[in-house]
Amino acid sequence: MRTVETTSLRAVLATTVAVAAVVLAGCAPLPASAPAEAPAVANFVFAVPNSAPPVSPPMPIAILQPRTAGSLFFETLRAAPGAVPAASVAQRTRFQVAEMLNASKTDLERILIAKGFPSAGTFQTTDDMTFAQKERSSLILSPNMDVNVDVVGGGFGQAKMATVSGTVSLEFIEPMSREKVWVKRVQLPPHTVQIKADAPSFAEILAAGKQAPNPNAIGKVAMTQLLNDFYATAMSKIWDQLDPREIQGLKKDADKLKGRTNYRG
Repeated sequence: MRTVETTSLRAVLATTVAVAAVVLAGCAPLPASAPAEAPAVANFVFAVPNSAPPVSPPMPIAILQPRTAGSLFFETLRAAPGAVPAASVAQRTRFQVAEMLNASKTDLERILIAKGFPSAGTFQTTDDMTFAQKERSSLILSPNMDVNVDVVGGGFGQAKMATVSGTVSLEFIEPMSREKVWVKRVQLPPHTVQIKADAPSFAEILAAGKQAPNPNAIGKVAMTQLLNDFYATAMSKIWDQLDPREIQGLKKDADKLKGRTNYRG
């Protein structure tokens, strides 16, 4: 009898020790994890290098929001083979592009003021300008950005290489006739960077089976980094290309065009 009781007591003690170990393990602090990487922050601000005195006579210039084209700004989505309709293609603006374009109007205005030209305001298009605003403007600056991104990536979740290249065009337009009086195109040198792949969400994994793979798919963090790099380069190029003396020389042609429309600014 004593042997049986001793054996039972040992079993109870063993069980109690095991339960206590599990409880203590559950209460023990977890190993410290690596700190989370700070998210990329949009930086769409250009600091003008210097300021020139105002030109004389004054030439107020209106600024339009840049027109955009190319895969850096727009993502093309195609239906997977066998989907209905099979040939459907959709295009959507990439992450933070709209924010960048809004910021560009402010910086272009700041650049022209630093070059010595008073601002006649910023607008989406010439259709948003009133007659009085056009009449007060000597010229309208209309930028055009045609930029592509070529992404070469490894396997699922691995880093990719993205090469950005394209052209930034600057057009000066006479406001009344809307005729171009000056066009300059600046070729952007190809710029290749390594971008990290965002961790895919469950919804994205499910959607991947419904759409054809997008070779130029870019995550939000990587897109912010690419736009930051592009914006800094593009604004620096624009600053270099806007020569106050060259712009002042356009006034004669602009006045001729304005005269042909029977208006006087």
